[in-house]
Amino acid sequence: MLGLIDLLREFGEQDEDVDIDLSPEHSARSLQELGFDSLGVFNVTVQISSRFGVEIPYDDTASAKSVEDLLQVVNKALAAR
Repeated sequence: MLGLIDLLREFGEQDEDVDIDLSPEHSARSLQELGFDSLGVFNVTVQISSRFGVEIPYDDTASAKSVEDLLQVVNKALAAR
């Protein structure tokens, strides 16, 4: 979880107007509420795909509504490789 949170912080382009310092305690909150739009989440999945040599389907990424959902999508892709 922490690795994903670090990637979200670095590549997710969190909205500057959102005053939430992303941490594991926020993992069930919606990505939108945390200040991440679909492009930011896509940027994170591109980084994960590149670093780990996995393909993460866009539809799976787009369906992720929370950090927990995104983690499940990433874990599914990693397990399939």
